[in-house]
Amino acid sequence: MVLRGVVAAGLRGLSTAQVRRVRPVRHGAADGLVARVYRELERDFGVLAPPVALHSPAPDVLAAVWLVLRETLLVPGRAPRAVKEAVSTAVSEANRCPFCVTMHSSVLDDLVGRGASGGGGWGGASARRTGAGGAELGGAGAGRTSLGGANAGGTGASGVNAVGAGAGAGGANPGDAGAGRTSAGGVNAGDAGAGRISASGVNAGDAGGAGAGQVDAVGAEWAAAAEWASAAAFAGSTVPAPFPADQAPEVLGTAVVLHHLNRVVNLFLGPLPLPPGAPAASMVVVRRVLVRLIKAAERGGPVRGASLDLLPEADLPADLGWAGGDPVLADAFARAAGALDAAGRRSVPVGARELVLERLAAWDGRAPGVSRAWVEDAVSGLPPAERAAGRLALLTALAAYQVDDAAVAAFRAVDGEDRALVELTSWASTAAARRIGSWAPLP
Repeated sequence: MVLRGVVAAGLRGLSTAQVRRVRPVRHGAADGLVARVYRELERDFGVLAPPVALHSPAPDVLAAVWLVLRETLLVPGRAPRAVKEAVSTAVSEANRCPFCVTMHSSVLDDLVGRGASGGGGWGGASARRTGAGGAELGGAGAGRTSLGGANAGGTGASGVNAVGAGAGAGGANPGDAGAGRTSAGGVNAGDAGAGRISASGVNAGDAGGAGAGQVDAVGAEWAAAAEWASAAAFAGSTVPAPFPADQAPEVLGTAVVLHHLNRVVNLFLGPLPLPPGAPAASMVVVRRVLVRLIKAAERGGPVRGASLDLLPEADLPADLGWAGGDPVLADAFARAAGALDAAGRRSVPVGARELVLERLAAWDGRAPGVSRAWVEDAVSGLPPAERAAGRLALLTALAAYQVDDAAVAAFRAVDGEDRALVELTSWASTAAARRIGSWAPLP
């Protein structure tokens, strides 16, 4: 416990150093609500996680994000942690967030790898693990897909599998030589006839391994959840929820939280959980340290509902009604929604908020395309003073990968406060996440 605390303390400066475009509150300078969230982060998550700490310029938003992340993913509940990590990985791949894919796939690898039959992974005794977030998980044969979506044959710029000819815009391979099957998320699901790949990109059956092409009971559970999460990113999914109704609030809640985090992480962090200037090769060591800290915190057993008093009570919005089956989760999401809606009212002009909500109401989850002409057309009807906010909010919600320094600078020219930037982008990303949650298939 002492050693864990020493390591976590040593990582504090490195965690906040990773954040760009805003200046997060340093651990030593934190007080009040920020200081409490930071303490809870290190206690219950194991480390001062940059995806949460980046919200610190807006303390209420920081508390809201931490509250729902803690109660869905970290607190032991009805849904297994492996299922929730698989959902987190699949959602992160769908949103092309390599930072989040690396972290959640690494935790999933640790959870499932050690619990797999014979300790040899999902495909039999020949399976092996090397590297971090992009480590090969396949045994014999080329073209195996890693847990993080990377492939032995090459990795796309976004960190998602891009092996073979005809890779899609998101770096996902639609299938080599017509072999195998493609998952709902578009991840390669069949290289040269080898086994089957889950929606999160993990090889679920090595050729030549015991039970080739099959998944054991543990693997089947999280692989099915990952496939559901990938498909549920788009309206009209017909992939049924593979978990029982009493797990739905936790599992869907995890997906909704990750849809928010992926967007803000792509805006405020780099592609890997490394401080500026650190070589990519250091991910091997960093991954090992972070996973150990996270697992140690999990063994401590975060107490359910212990962070609810971070924020005042609020009514649960109708579009979060799926959380109602779990009173503690419903309370957490209600409080968080209240804080995030208030942040939106403070930092997003009325016309821009209405425009984002109008676009989301007609949205089906699909990306608007490579060009940004769509957003310029959308904001042209706003008053000139609201266009920068409307542009940044729409990009964050619908195409976070299109946010560039110019879009951020244009908003800062109107409001230069870090708090306003965090509040606007957090409100917009949460609005998109809530919209996705409203259409996801449930048991």
